[in-house]
Amino acid sequence: MDPFGIIIVAYNPEVGTFYKKIEDYCKITDHVVVVNNGDSLLELSKICKVIDLGGNQGIAKAQNVGVNFLAEQKIPFVFLLDQDTKLNNEYFIEMLGEWRSLSERDSSLGALSPNIYDRNLKRELSISKLEPIEIKRIFMSDIEGDSLHNTLPISSGLLTKTSIFQEVGGNDAWMFIDWVDFKFDLDLISAGYSVYTTKRVIINHSVGKGVRHRFLWKVLNVSNHSPFREYYFYRNGIYFLRKNGKRFPQLRHYIHHALLTRSLFIFYEPQKITRIKRILKGISDGRRAR
Repeated sequence: MDPFGIIIVAYNPEVGTFYKKIEDYCKITDHVVVVNNGDSLLELSKICKVIDLGGNQGIAKAQNVGVNFLAEQKIPFVFLLDQDTKLNNEYFIEMLGEWRSLSERDSSLGALSPNIYDRNLKRELSISKLEPIEIKRIFMSDIEGDSLHNTLPISSGLLTKTSIFQEVGGNDAWMFIDWVDFKFDLDLISAGYSVYTTKRVIINHSVGKGVRHRFLWKVLNVSNHSPFREYYFYRNGIYFLRKNGKRFPQLRHYIHHALLTRSLFIFYEPQKITRIKRILKGISDGRRAR
């Protein structure tokens, strides 16, 4: 089996649970890297590599730093994980097995993601799939076969190669958070790589503190993220559309719909005035950004 590394971006995790998780990962690979965006994790450095960024530099930069470190160590495969993702140690072997199987059918395989179960919503999350004229939301349990081609998954649980990550330029560190993984997926596809999601492997994940609400005839999966996320979601969504709308015209409806839906969350979330101010600032900066 090819060597693989695990990158976990940390931001002030619950220490006891997080340390136990890292200890478990270290039992199956010597290449566990924690990129720290928060308070000191000095004690953790006794059992794995900790790269301290000296403050919150964003998930985009943190993943870049972690992948570059593994590339310098000549580690070919890398898993990208969030600090709150729950999975068992068989996950890594299962995903590598899926990679081998898929790469025999598609030599352009560039990234593979698992199916995701949201423990707050207590349901499977849908996955975005790039189609010729639109981006569809699909539940993996509804598809025939075991995998879906040209998906646009979140980064948690993602498996890729360090060489491929670097080839497409990694993440845009300026974006900080929100739409970062979406951009990476489309950069892979633009470079001729395939992105797959498999339903044979599932992770337990939490997107914010999700709660379902009904707004008129629509069901909203309200994320309850911190208000500071509103700024990046709107700024980056608008910026990303400006930069990539001609290359991927499917983005226009998809992003506009995402931004509109997010605005409805405000009816169900605290700190409404703060959120509105950050949304407006994000829209303004997204229109002007480089």
